[in-house]
Amino acid sequence: MKRHEILERKIGESPDATVARRDREWTKLLRRVEERPDKAELKSSQIQWAVNQAAFDHLGFGPTAELNTVLNSGLDNAISFFSGSWWRECEEDRYFLDKKSEWPVQGWDWPLTNGLLLADWTNRWKASEHLLNWVDEDVARCIRHDVSSLNCCLYLVSLLHQRLSVHDQLASFIDKKGTRFERLLSTANEAISRRDDAVFATAIKSAVKQFHKSEAEDGPDFGSWISLELSLTWSFASRRGMTLPTLDPLGDAIIVRPESIANSAVPGGGKASALSQEHLDSGLITAIAELDYDTFASLLERGASTDVARKWKNDLLGIDDTRKLEPYSARDLIIALRNTFAAIPAEDRMQQITLKIIERARKSLTDDDIEASLDGLCDELQLSRAGDL
Repeated sequence: MKRHEILERKIGESPDATVARRDREWTKLLRRVEERPDKAELKSSQIQWAVNQAAFDHLGFGPTAELNTVLNSGLDNAISFFSGSWWRECEEDRYFLDKKSEWPVQGWDWPLTNGLLLADWTNRWKASEHLLNWVDEDVARCIRHDVSSLNCCLYLVSLLHQRLSVHDQLASFIDKKGTRFERLLSTANEAISRRDDAVFATAIKSAVKQFHKSEAEDGPDFGSWISLELSLTWSFASRRGMTLPTLDPLGDAIIVRPESIANSAVPGGGKASALSQEHLDSGLITAIAELDYDTFASLLERGASTDVARKWKNDLLGIDDTRKLEPYSARDLIIALRNTFAAIPAEDRMQQITLKIIERARKSLTDDDIEASLDGLCDELQLSRAGDL
């Protein structure tokens, strides 16, 4: 059963008409971009378009030709949006995107949300750092004295990236003036910041129901049937190794995820698809390099499949299936990292740094050199070191 059938939204047109309309809108957008390449609204629309294509396939209206190319292009546009000073060329926009002007910075919240989603869906999560770093104290002065998508986006950045001076003020706005959906969304994001799996699971399920009840809309704009905010919250939870709850069919239809884009039908029993091998390995490698034992164990237990869990336990860690997971020593993790990179195919993009990492790990498996080895591994992976020995 397709996800758009699960949602039972009143479209007012046939699926074929929806596809044809989408194509016409894309042609029109490209023409406008050619005429005004410096206009923020059009740059934002290009990023939004890529996200819409993913939602289109997720709901079961696709497949979109060369979707991966579309998504990567959308992320490139998002990176460009938050780089340089291109907006100075546009008279209408320059006052709103100049962080040093007297005007509050505006029009960045949806490009940021969409860009972060694309970073997750393309497995280019490292780009999220560039996008998030753009939101600083100069941007925080754009806080509104009500609840808005901009305030909610600011609060997410303050919770999950870098705490802003307006953090408490934002939390108060949402708590006192936010809709029920906005409060549930904030509760889920706060749970991610504390790594509280139980609270996250409860909040995300309640938020799905509330979104369907009060936020989603009928009509041919299928982008309003799904929640980009919940999809982004799910992305952060997944990337941080949270134990994700099983989604019912409604949640599976409303939350867009990397695996749901590639599979437009609701899996049997409403279960969300398991992590792809690429996403699981990426998360495990990151957890190893950051000495994040809890995330490492959580991801390994969660697994993409029995075969994947067996691969990590037996082939790379030498752990018997019956042995209970326990915190690993730094030496265990470095050995695992070395074995993992040794197993990566030569054509993989991470192969470029494999040899240096393996060599450094091989030379550093002694207590005296362990600190230097860990710092070096984190430098090579461009990761922060979250734990201390």
